[in-house]
Amino acid sequence: MAQLSIQSEKEYLLVTISGELVLADSQQIKEEVKKAIEEDKRYQVIIDLSGVDFIDSSGLGVLIGWFKTVNQAQGKIAYVGLAEYVNKIISLAKLDKIFPIYSSASEAIA
Repeated sequence: MAQLSIQSEKEYLLVTISGELVLADSQQIKEEVKKAIEEDKRYQVIIDLSGVDFIDSSGLGVLIGWFKTVNQAQGKIAYVGLAEYVNKIISLAKLDKIFPIYSSASEAIA
């Protein structure tokens, strides 16, 4: 089961996810983050995946959905702290070619 934390910072929204990003939780997490983005009107978003140890295709769909939401609002999104397995899955799906990926939130902010 995935855990979700959403924090509004000065210039960006920090979303931290831990656990498994899988079908059972993906729709609820997708909607919670999308709602937070739209309510705060913060389209500078950092998604911290350092605590995610497993992701399936529905989890990838969630990441793609957030990417599209932020890009349509002409904002910026960054995915940070990818564990080796998650990075491998994102690379296999060729999403590393379009997703801005950083090792840490501080690197993404800079």
